Amino acid sequence: MITVQTTLSERYRLTALLGRGGMADVYRADDLSLERPVAVKLLRTAAPDDARRFTAEARVLSRLNHEHIVRLFDAGVHEDVPYFVMQLVEGRSLRELLAEGPLGAEDVRRMGVGLADALAHAHAFGVVHRDVKPGNVLVDTDGNVRLADFGIARLADATRLTATGSVLGTAAYAAPEQLRGDRLGPATDVYSMGLVLLEALAGRRHSAATAVETALARLTRDPDIPDDVPPEWTSLLRALTARAPADRPDAEVAARRLRTLGPSSGPSSRVAPPDEEPTSPRRVVTPPVGIRARRRGRWLLAALGAVLVLAVIVVGGWAVLGEPPPGDRPPDARPSPAATEGVPARLDRALDRLERAVRP
Repeated sequence: MITVQTTLSERYRLTALLGRGGMADVYRADDLSLERPVAVKLLRTAAPDDARRFTAEARVLSRLNHEHIVRLFDAGVHEDVPYFVMQLVEGRSLRELLAEGPLGAEDVRRMGVGLADALAHAHAFGVVHRDVKPGNVLVDTDGNVRLADFGIARLADATRLTATGSVLGTAAYAAPEQLRGDRLGPATDVYSMGLVLLEALAGRRHSAATAVETALARLTRDPDIPDDVPPEWTSLLRALTARAPADRPDAEVAARRLRTLGPSSGPSSRVAPPDEEPTSPRRVVTPPVGIRARRRGRWLLAALGAVLVLAVIVVGGWAVLGEPPPGDRPPDARPSPAATEGVPARLDRALDRLERAVRP
């Protein structure tokens, strides 16, 4: 049985339980080899779909190397229990910070730059996070943000993770196309990021009380931006949360626009300023600008979409709030060659062993 003080693979000594999810537990641990603290995620369930999803998350993290994304260090199996080892972020989640009230505009701007840079990096490597929310944005003691929890992320070249018509993510931060069960892309993450920044500025979540009300509101109107939000933010937030994916800027453009807002004249009281310039190499691929959809008749399509979402909710139930639906199809166990490009050979071999261990 694995508990606190268990040493995994004679290297990672678990020291404290940090959190429990639907299928895995996360522990703080000491890396006895490199003498550093780390976070270890252990699979708790024996369901084959959970096991494949667990290894898929490790694969996604292995191909991302960015200062604003939690890094993957290692993977393995201890007493038939799969685990992977990640960077430990000393600090709190943005959700915990917002529980104390809104952040200053300068704090939000700095966080937004880091978050947008992280998404631009992920999107350049074909990764769509699909669950950007305050609980998955970690803020360390120096004020640096790191995007975490790629458990329902999708590789562009991997098997589709969700069945047609199902909804995966967190309803309060889901984009309209996500609520409709449509195909998702980088613009979906941009929309969710816009809602996160809006909440950080306003100090309250801008969604309806129930999932049904949230879906109807999201499909038929734009989020309300309170009057107390600084005016220089209004146009950017409206662009990030445009209902049509083609009307949203990509994450790289969003980062540039956040930088041009410039430092606020007000104090930055609760979050220390991070270094905004990226320090790790990253490849940025800006997709070509598509032709914007015609606005005429969009309200009719939105209303039809709302009716369809209601039918899915009432008849089939929801697959939201962070947990995958029972019928969700897992990705292929073996990634495509592109999925391992740039991954260190030692880590790639560790992931191969992890995948073989959970393969039915």
